[in-house]
Amino acid sequence: MGDTYLKQYEDFINTYEKLYHIKSFEAMQEVLVLIQNILIAKYKIHITDLIMSIFTAIKYNYRSIHLYTFIVNEILASNPVSEANAVPLFAKVDTYNLHVNAYVNDLYEVEIDSDTFPDEDSVQYMILYDQIDKFKEYITQNSLDKVVLYVPSYPFFSPLETCAYFGAVNIFSFLHSSLNHEISEDCLELSFIGGNTDIINECMKSHKLNRGCLTYIVSSHNNAFLDYVFEHELFKPKDFDYDFIINSQNLKALLLMYNLEKNSIIPWCAAFQQSLDIIKSGDLDLTRLAWDDSSLLHYCAIYDNVGVCEYLLNNSKIDINSKDMEQNTPLHQAVTWDHKNIIELIWMNINR
Repeated sequence: MGDTYLKQYEDFINTYEKLYHIKSFEAMQEVLVLIQNILIAKYKIHITDLIMSIFTAIKYNYRSIHLYTFIVNEILASNPVSEANAVPLFAKVDTYNLHVNAYVNDLYEVEIDSDTFPDEDSVQYMILYDQIDKFKEYITQNSLDKVVLYVPSYPFFSPLETCAYFGAVNIFSFLHSSLNHEISEDCLELSFIGGNTDIINECMKSHKLNRGCLTYIVSSHNNAFLDYVFEHELFKPKDFDYDFIINSQNLKALLLMYNLEKNSIIPWCAAFQQSLDIIKSGDLDLTRLAWDDSSLLHYCAIYDNVGVCEYLLNNSKIDINSKDMEQNTPLHQAVTWDHKNIIELIWMNINR
């Protein structure tokens, strides 16, 4: 059954994989069409979830930050967000060296902070684009001993770690083989973001896969290696942090977990609109709670999943007044996130 879902939602999965690995303006134009036709028109993805996931993409593909800001602004121009949704949506954009301009009629625009992207003459830019000849020339005149490099939302990287993150295989090989730079555990983890197989293999000679690797495999939509992880059962469902699956909208990870252990996706699967088909298929423990006591209905309220909410209220014995660890009910969450359809559904059933 899980393989059927993988096939059914292949267009959603492929669109996100292309979005997270975008490299050129031409590719961006293709992705914009896919976003509109597949994610928005076909799957009705909530605009705030979509934009949140694009902000997350910046963390794993910083090289293309200019393309991502263009995409976000195109989406915002056609899909205004309410002030209530804008507050949490833009709360952490400064993490990515971005700022937001607010205009009338719920219109917003995202801009990159000036002077934050590497200059073409900087060593970070050389690594970013794997300019090995320029890099070799640079180190003939400059020491790398005190060079630390910055990618937004991360701690400072060493030059070798930066190479792993950007997949700069030529400079990585030069630093490691010729200058004896040591491969850290962080190098291995970051290599799954860069996605260069040669760098990954070299790092795995020094360190074993860990949960940090798994997080980056999922979050960066490194789906080729994600398949490898599941085929070889390298991790168990409990090793997956579902918040990263949600934030990156990696539906493939959810479906592979479902294949391995059905109930492992309850209750957080309601963050995905596609979960309705899975939940309706039966053979799931719909009363299962998250670590913070959030229920399926809580996730419906947070992520505006009207379809699953309707199904739960009509076809199950879900506790409509259940409380999470902070004593929030699903209705509290729906009000907090200004999800009017969910509020109405819960209110109509509150005294059933």
